[in-house]
Amino acid sequence: MAKREGNPIWLGMKLYYDLDLDFSFWHETRWNRYKFSDGRAGIIVSPEESDPLTTFSVQVRELDTEVSGDDLPTLTEGFVAGLQSLPDCKIESQEESVTGSLVMLDARLTFTEDGITRKRWVQLVYRGKRQYLLVGQGATVEDFEWWLPMFFMATNTFVIGPRFDLPGGWPPLPARKEKMEEMQRKLEATLRKRQQEKAAKEAAAAAEEAGDEAAAPTPDAEPA
Repeated sequence: MAKREGNPIWLGMKLYYDLDLDFSFWHETRWNRYKFSDGRAGIIVSPEESDPLTTFSVQVRELDTEVSGDDLPTLTEGFVAGLQSLPDCKIESQEESVTGSLVMLDARLTFTEDGITRKRWVQLVYRGKRQYLLVGQGATVEDFEWWLPMFFMATNTFVIGPRFDLPGGWPPLPARKEKMEEMQRKLEATLRKRQQEKAAKEAAAAAEEAGDEAAAPTPDAEPA
């Protein structure tokens, strides 16, 4: 395959949100969305239907205990050990941070799968008793580098809880869910109204056409 030049083209952005799991992120509008086939909580988005190995995904797990910054050394040890369990794993960068109630671990790495070197950007985000695993993966190292700007957008617009990059922001979860349901009801009502108006116009046009045909003289009729 010839080497790609430049950067992938943006045609727009679409917000993915999950009110029950309380997270959201922006992705390029043409990316396809998939659920995990094994029922894991979260979402997968992919730029190409023909290439399911190039993806950005978010997986969510409920934990038994609440995580805090004091757990960072233990979390980091487990995080690195998990990455190193991948075949031929080479960690290119790795860091961690604590910001308020968020505990974050971040790494970029390459590994081998089916004889091909793939590249991933992995983030683990902990908040309370919930773990969010963010993975941007390229089917090859070259694919990863090509799609990196879009992985960067999805990863860096990932938000747990209310968003403030939308007009007016989002209210707390219960009110937000009620608001989204109200917006959906209004949208459905508007669509029904448009369908009814369209059906009424079509019926009126059909009646008018039928009336014109009835008023027209038949070939055998004689003028009065």
